Amino acid sequence: MAYIESFDEGSESFLNIYEFSPIDPDEQFGRTSTFSSFDEALKYAGHTYNASDIKYVSGGMIQEEYKLYKKL
Repeated sequence: MAYIESFDEGSESFLNIYEFSPIDPDEQFGRTSTFSSFDEALKYAGHTYNASDIKYVSGGMIQEEYKLYKKL
């Protein structure tokens, strides 16, 4: 699991979230943690970041989800 905070620099013509500037340049590739199970990772994300336990997308889908988000 990786948690990456970046500035939302996107627009309808710029949707490459992998090019956004990190909020903390010292953690350019985010904070990473390793877990023995998927459930353990979900519990950690919920407790540490107050993340929803039902709103996740894979790395391969995040660009498309962001594209839909920006068009709202």
